[in-house]
Amino acid sequence: NERKGEFASNGGASFVDFPVNMYICSIDEFEWYMDSYEIAIGSSDREAEMAQYDNLTIKELIDVPLKGSEFISTHPDQDSLRFTSTIASYNLKEYILYAEDVKYIRVADAAVFPADKKIVIEENAKMNTISDAQILTNTVTRYHEIYDCVVDIKGKNNYIGIGNYDYVDEKGFRQQVFLREIGVDLTFQTVGNGYVSDTTGFTISNDFDFSGNIALNANREFLNFDGGFRIRHTCNPGRRDWVRFNTDINPQDIYINIEENLTNLEKENIEASLMFSNELNRFYSGFLTSKRNKSDQSIISAKGYLKFDKHNEIYKIAGIEKLKGTTMEGNQISLSRKQCILTAEGKLNMGHDLGTVKLETYGRATHYIIPDSTGFDMVLTLDFPFEDKALELMFENISGKNLQGVNVNRPVFLKALTDILGEKKAEKIVADVKLFGRFRKYPSELQHTFVFSDVKFKWNNATRSYISRGPIGLASIDKQQVNKYLDGYIEIARKRTGDVLNIYLEFEKGKYWYFFNYRNNLMQTISSNTDYNNVIRELKDDKRTEKKGKEGEEYRFIISNLRKKTDFLRRIKQ
Repeated sequence: NERKGEFASNGGASFVDFPVNMYICSIDEFEWYMDSYEIAIGSSDREAEMAQYDNLTIKELIDVPLKGSEFISTHPDQDSLRFTSTIASYNLKEYILYAEDVKYIRVADAAVFPADKKIVIEENAKMNTISDAQILTNTVTRYHEIYDCVVDIKGKNNYIGIGNYDYVDEKGFRQQVFLREIGVDLTFQTVGNGYVSDTTGFTISNDFDFSGNIALNANREFLNFDGGFRIRHTCNPGRRDWVRFNTDINPQDIYINIEENLTNLEKENIEASLMFSNELNRFYSGFLTSKRNKSDQSIISAKGYLKFDKHNEIYKIAGIEKLKGTTMEGNQISLSRKQCILTAEGKLNMGHDLGTVKLETYGRATHYIIPDSTGFDMVLTLDFPFEDKALELMFENISGKNLQGVNVNRPVFLKALTDILGEKKAEKIVADVKLFGRFRKYPSELQHTFVFSDVKFKWNNATRSYISRGPIGLASIDKQQVNKYLDGYIEIARKRTGDVLNIYLEFEKGKYWYFFNYRNNLMQTISSNTDYNNVIRELKDDKRTEKKGKEGEEYRFIISNLRKKTDFLRRIKQ
C-alpha cells in the first residue's frame, strides 16, 4: 500500500504556494501520495456536487457560483489570472499542476469553457493550449458564442485563439464563419476576425450575397461586414457587381450603408442612379452597377442605406429616416425585383443647361427595364427675367376662367414641397394644404416665374427631348396662386447647339393660349392675348435685356411670331 498523508484545514481554506509554477491555491483539504510524489487536491464529493450543472448551457453555467479550490497566478504579467477546480493533482517531480472539472475560466470580458474541463499549469505559470473550448463573450451582454475553439490564455486580460461562429440569418439559417483571429483589444474587449470568399456562397440573407471580412466585437450585438455585397435579381443582363461596404448587420432588420462615392471590389465607381446614355440616347438602370460609358449622366441618385422590402420585393436606397417612414424629404431610388421597374423620387437633374433660365425639377421617375421605357411625373420651378405686367395679364386671363382645379394634395406635389421647403417648414404648410386645398399664405420659396405642380413627361428618342403628355397643372405665376389645369405642351430638348425650352399653354379649347420658346439666352413669347403681346412689343430695349455671368452674357426676351408657335405644335403632335 502506498504511503499517504491526509491534511485538512482547521479554520477554512488555507493558501498553498506552488513557486515553480507561480501559482497559489486555496485548499481546505488535500492528500499526499508519498511514493508517487503527488498531491491530490479537492474531493470527489465536491466534484459530484458540481456535476449537477454539467448539462447547463454556457449562458446558464456562467451564473453558477463555482465551488472548489481556487488557483491564482502570481506571475506579474498575468494580473492574478484564476480558475476553480473541484479536483486537482500536483506532481512533485515534474512540477506540473493538473486541474480537472474546471467549468470555465474568466479572461478579459469573456469566459472560456474547456470541453474536457482539464487545465495543465507548467513552470512559470504556463497554461496548456486548450484544444477544444467554447467562448462566451462578453459575460455581461452574452451576445456571442464561439465554438470549436483552440485557445491560449496569456493572463487575466489576455488570450488568443481561433474558432467557429454561427451567423444566423432572419429565417434561422446558420452559416459557419471561421474566426482565424480571436483576441483582446486595448479596452480588454474580445474581438474576432474571419473571412469568406465569393466562392463559398455566403449570404447575409436570401436577398444579399456577401464576400469579405467579418468582424466580431464583443460589446456590439451584431457582426461587422467589411467587403462586398451583391443584390439578387435578374433584371439587368451581364454581371452583378460586388459593391464595397462596411456595416454592422442586424440579420432581423438589414440596413446596408450606401456611401456617396460607391465602388466595387476592384475600386471601380458604382452608381445608385437612374442613368442617361448620351451615346445611345436612352435611359438605363444604374442601380448598384457601373456606368456603361464615362459620358453617361446621373439623372437622379440616392445615398444613405439600402433596405429590401420583402413584402413587395423591392430594393430601396434612401436616408435612414426616409426608409423608416419618419420623413418625406430626400431622394430615394428603388428596384422592383419582381417587375424589373426602377423608380426614383426627389430632386432630379434632367441633364439640361438653359443658361439664364433656371429650371429645377422634382418628382418621380419610372424606368421600365423590360421593355425599355421611361416616364416622369414632375413638379417644375421656372425662373427667367420677364416683364411683371405681362405676367399679371397672363394671371388675370387664366384665373378668371372656370378651369379644372389642381389637386394640391397629390403625393408627388406634397413630396416636392418637402424637398423645396425642408421637412420642418413643409410640415405645417402641407397640413394647411391638406385641410384647405390651397396655401393660406404662399411660401416665398415657391415664388418663381412659373411653378408647374403636375407635368407628365416622356422621353422622345427622335427629338432628344422630354415632352409633356396630358393636362398641365399650373400652381402659380410669380407670387400669385393659380392651381388650374391647362392643356398644352412643355418640351425640354437637349441639343448640341444649345438646349431648348418650349412651353405652350391653352384653355377653352384653344381660344386662349400662351407660347414661350427659349434658346441660347433668347426668350421669345406670343399669345392670343393682345394686351399681353403689346406689353412685350412696346418695351424698351433696356427693359427686355439683362446681362448675366462673368462673361457678360446677354439675355433678352422679345415678341415671337405665330409661325414659330404653329411649327412647334405641328411637330409636337406628330
